[in-house]
Amino acid sequence: MYFCHRYPQIRNISWPCLVANAVNPTFGLSPSREPAYNRHMVDTYLPIPSSERRLRYLFLDFNAYFASVEQQERPELRGRPVAVAPVMSDTTSCIAASYEAKAFGIKCGTNIGEARERCKDLVVVPARPRIYVAYHEKAKQVAERVLPVDEVHSIDEISFKLLGEERNRDAACHLATKLKQELARALG
Repeated sequence: MYFCHRYPQIRNISWPCLVANAVNPTFGLSPSREPAYNRHMVDTYLPIPSSERRLRYLFLDFNAYFASVEQQERPELRGRPVAVAPVMSDTTSCIAASYEAKAFGIKCGTNIGEARERCKDLVVVPARPRIYVAYHEKAKQVAERVLPVDEVHSIDEISFKLLGEERNRDAACHLATKLKQELARALG
């Protein structure tokens, strides 16, 4: 039994039911008293240590995506500071920067002229959207072999809904490691 102080109208909830959100505090209890899992339900109010809470999603976020694709496509750029620009002009801004460029304080939105002042060895390359989309599509295909894609948030962000035993922290970490290995194998 669990009494929720945040929602006093919720009483006698059997484990492992999730406490629903404030919009509808009784939502999610099925007639059979089994928990009905729904994206509007949250489990942050249960008296369970955070280390034991079950996960819901796995997020994939490619850091420095455009710059990383450029370094993958052009091996001579690997290990060098790279900035990707929409047009080749000192008055435009970076749309991506490699980790090597970020060490000089160059990031997305940094003016190209300013970026060249910060890093004399900076290599500025023009954006090639078709190549970025091709890598994105390949990444989705590879990811689908490990976990079904739940939602694509942008060209470099994908989420996966975890189900059943996948929601356990160890299982989710194993899936994340496997996903990372498969992407490295397929994309470099």
